[in-house]
Amino acid sequence: MQKAPTLKCAHHGQERDSSMKDVKAVLLRLLCSVVPYFLVVGSLTVWADGNVRTFWRTLGTLAAARLIFGLIDLLGNVLWWRVAGGSGAQSTISLNG
Repeated sequence: MQKAPTLKCAHHGQERDSSMKDVKAVLLRLLCSVVPYFLVVGSLTVWADGNVRTFWRTLGTLAAARLIFGLIDLLGNVLWWRVAGGSGAQSTISLNG
């Protein structure tokens, strides 16, 4: 039986196993980030006495807003990366204090 390939973390310099745990964690995070959208859209649809078309229109509007703000965030990160000097910038940035 082959051992799972190890990846070296660029930020911490530690090696870690690449396995199905990573895939499950990503899928769980994705599910947890999507569920609130359906709850909000469902609540708005009921509140507006809407139908299925209203539900999908509202979900599309929320998804479009999320995409726009994601692109703005991406462009800000790219700009910061360019200003701070490339890949070495991550070691100088600390959000935890």
